[in-house]
Amino acid sequence: MKIARERLGLSRYNYMRRIAEEKGLDPKTIRESNNNVLRWESGTRPESETQYAIARIHGMSVNSVDQLGWPDFLHLADGDALLTAPWTTTGCVDALRSLRWTTPLRPCLIVTGRALAAFIDRALSAVAIAPTPVRGACHRSLAIEDAIDALANDLDNVWRTGDPLPVLPFARANLHVTIGLLATKNADPAARAQLLLTAIHFAHLCCNTERDLGEDALAEQYGLFAVRAAASTGSRLHTAACLITLAWHHAEIGDPRDAHQLVSAAQRIAPHRAAPRLSAVIQAREAGVHAQLKDTTASRQALDRAAKALADSTADDVTPWGDHIDEEWLSRCTGQVLLKLGEPKRALQYYSPLIDDLPPRTSTQPLLYTAKDLLNVVDAQFALGDIDAAVHGTHRAAALFPQMPAGLVRQYRRRLEPHCKAPAVRDLLELLTDSA
Repeated sequence: MKIARERLGLSRYNYMRRIAEEKGLDPKTIRESNNNVLRWESGTRPESETQYAIARIHGMSVNSVDQLGWPDFLHLADGDALLTAPWTTTGCVDALRSLRWTTPLRPCLIVTGRALAAFIDRALSAVAIAPTPVRGACHRSLAIEDAIDALANDLDNVWRTGDPLPVLPFARANLHVTIGLLATKNADPAARAQLLLTAIHFAHLCCNTERDLGEDALAEQYGLFAVRAAASTGSRLHTAACLITLAWHHAEIGDPRDAHQLVSAAQRIAPHRAAPRLSAVIQAREAGVHAQLKDTTASRQALDRAAKALADSTADDVTPWGDHIDEEWLSRCTGQVLLKLGEPKRALQYYSPLIDDLPPRTSTQPLLYTAKDLLNVVDAQFALGDIDAAVHGTHRAAALFPQMPAGLVRQYRRRLEPHCKAPAVRDLLELLTDSA
């Protein structure tokens, strides 16, 4: 609510006066000391008539209050294009231009609950009616589009094998370039299809990188944009892949029920026969959600299905960005599931390559994923009371980079600070502070 109010440039006092006017009350009766807005911004739910007044102030239909509830309807404030723009190419252009670069100070997700459910429903409806994308229609040469697509693939390769930080600004910039071109070539079906699919690739890179660096609000925006763009192309494959990426994000820091909505949506539209690795990812994410909900049986069954799907993968698998989905990846996913199920000792068995030896350069997993997986290792070691091993694991993560990215430093510090009385932890915290 605070963000919506500040976009109007109103103080709490003046905002309260506007609400009074909308409710037909005399704004002169509102005193400076009135703290209702502060209470609402702190989590107190206003009564229904006040919610309707707030909706009208922000130019929203009062129906949005009933449909989405408090405070989810506030996501529609100022016509947030990520949620409200048409599910078309033009809507994708508007949605990207609406991305906000200011982020909350703590990890959080903005589009949750009923707002997320409505977004998922619109995505599934859009992909059902959009024409299937045809790249290179009429066998025409698309020189500029091909060059940008090649750049996306090159950045993806660099992101997987090296320091992701230099990749991020290039991915961001080229996403905006791609969308800028899309705005001028909307009438050309072949160019439009290729540019949209390339934009999805750039957005996926940004989403994954921002998430693993701890910039959750930015990652969520890129993830929402990627789903929107994929659905607008008509590609069930890409839409399912983007939904499951967003599900991963919600499973890590959000409500597992929201993550389950995304997983279920991806399951409904994924073309499993053409993309068994995507099926493996969906099942692995489902296992993680069940683990968060403490359903051990359902979680293990989903892991078994993930292993079977992975075994069915062939060279013809068309899973987008799925080259690293393999046995090593599944082993790490299993470790994370077991950790969520409260079995840290067993979880560490699946992370053994990260514990026994330095992560080999021949690893199929992106470097940033390895740093994040070492966070799970540290969590498991702290759960077992092995402080020295957790300190060692953090050192190993730091050694992966010339300088550990600040977002990762923050995440490791959150694990370490509750144990700061231990001398080894205290020394490591000072080292991480100096390197940030």
